[in-house]
Amino acid sequence: MKPIFKPGDRVTLKDDPGKIMTVQKYARRFSIFLGWHENESYLECTWLDEDGYKRGVFHVSLLSRYHSNFMRQLNEKCQSNQYSVH
Repeated sequence: MKPIFKPGDRVTLKDDPGKIMTVQKYARRFSIFLGWHENESYLECTWLDEDGYKRGVFHVSLLSRYHSNFMRQLNEKCQSNQYSVH
């Protein structure tokens, strides 16, 4: 399975798009069958907020790729067929 995100990608939580985070690496998980292993379903991300530097682990289904406002608006217009590529 091809990874959705890679280290260095900027992402946001789908339910909190204001928090911009940077993907650091795939999180290591423990399985009684596999032991410690990297799991492509969980990402370790970092971000900066008013309390300082933060780090957390999130399932990829909770994340979306971050786009600046300009890119987000352009993407929405392209998807709604307001612009066409010739």
